[in-house]
Amino acid sequence: MLAGCATAVAVAEWLHGNAGVWAWTAGAAALATAGLAVARGPRAIASGLAALASLLLGAVVIAGVRQVRRIECCWTEIRAERVPRDSAELRGALAAAVAEARHLAERGMTAALLPRDAAFEHLAVAMQAPGQAPGVERGVVILGADGEPFAWAGRHRFVPARDTVELRAVITPFYVSLEARRQTQAGRTAVGSVLIDAAPAARDRDGAVSALFARRYGVTLRFYTPHLAPSDSTVFDYSTPDGRTLFSVQPIPPTQGDAKLAALHGAAGRAGAALAAALLFLFMVAPPGRWRWVVVLAAAWCLLRAPLGLALGLGNLFSPALFYRPMLGVFSASAGSLVVLGLVLLLAAALLWRRGIPRRGWTVSAAALLVLAAPYLVRYFGRGIAPPAGGVSVGLWISWQLAVAAAGMALVFWAAALVRGTAEPHSVSWTLPAACAWAVATLWGLARVVHVRLAPGARRRGGAGAESLGGLRHRHRCRHRRGARHVGRGGRRPPRAGRA
Repeated sequence: MLAGCATAVAVAEWLHGNAGVWAWTAGAAALATAGLAVARGPRAIASGLAALASLLLGAVVIAGVRQVRRIECCWTEIRAERVPRDSAELRGALAAAVAEARHLAERGMTAALLPRDAAFEHLAVAMQAPGQAPGVERGVVILGADGEPFAWAGRHRFVPARDTVELRAVITPFYVSLEARRQTQAGRTAVGSVLIDAAPAARDRDGAVSALFARRYGVTLRFYTPHLAPSDSTVFDYSTPDGRTLFSVQPIPPTQGDAKLAALHGAAGRAGAALAAALLFLFMVAPPGRWRWVVVLAAAWCLLRAPLGLALGLGNLFSPALFYRPMLGVFSASAGSLVVLGLVLLLAAALLWRRGIPRRGWTVSAAALLVLAAPYLVRYFGRGIAPPAGGVSVGLWISWQLAVAAAGMALVFWAAALVRGTAEPHSVSWTLPAACAWAVATLWGLARVVHVRLAPGARRRGGAGAESLGGLRHRHRCRHRRGARHVGRGGRRPPRAGRA
């Protein structure tokens, strides 16, 4: 149990600072966990899964460290190995894009024989098919004899020009598109297009072939007009079977720093998933009592130290740019950290309530101090909220409320546990309603402190409940302003000043 928790804590420290010593410590602790599990013999399935998850966690971290070390020491060899392999993959990706553009043009040629409404439906069905280049942005349009669009589907960055070339590339300062044409009856032209590249300044470029290739292989693509590319061994021309060059493309591998960051990001994502699995199995294996509390504390420390917000899809929850207070250090560096601390304190208060401690003078004094400090603590943490300029979503707003409320409720629950005593109460004591009233007053103070502007989309989704704290004062002021205007208009108009 201790070896598994030590593995998790070491991995969390490695994710926090990327120090190699923590990675090797995690590997050693993982080996110790597996060795102890084998030495004790087969027990429950959960025990074997916990040992296997710890061993896998250590292996993932060690592999990530070795990959980063290889990038640091042998980058020239890695770069030379990556370019030829990626060039072969690039030819396959471009061939799939050409095949998809031709397939869409053939579907458009069939739809051109139908009435206009039926043509739209036929093209929509064609766009719903996965195609030969999954995830690539594509479109199809049928042009009339005069060049005006007759029917279309998909997305088009620009209207195709009138041309008779079967396959052509359109290169602009912002886009590179591949177009395939088929002539139809009545002088119409069916054009299937595939987005090959989009400038970084363009919106929604994730569907371009270059963007998909960069995400898969980590190599950037640079396209050139034919015969204008630089003289380099990594540049190759993409030509049609008849020998006509459509464009030139150059694969550009990432820099050493970018490759190192990408390797660390991939290792962190795999380590985060393995860490969550290891902690879950350790919690299942731990017997109730102190050992389960050891696992809970280890899990809380991992959430506080390891940057798992992006891996878990909770980047805003653990972002210091949106919430930060320096009083508790790492425990109040983000809303997520404060939530974790508040939940651990609430669990500890619940355990203390169940066991009970004798009521003495110091416990009553400590409880009174905690109750009195709760509103001020809520106010202090409420000032750590930093709303973004684009407005606040409902989820972000709820995370702030949960963080600050958890901190306040933890103090109140601890105060209630300190004054409960060892005997089981037979009736409701006066301290429980008093604590509830004080908690309500604390939340009311929080509502007066946290006054943020919700994002327009979040306000429409959240309704009146999501807008209550942020818009109560605004509606109150607007009501008085409308009343003032109504009074001003109710009586007779003031007499106009006469002319001199």
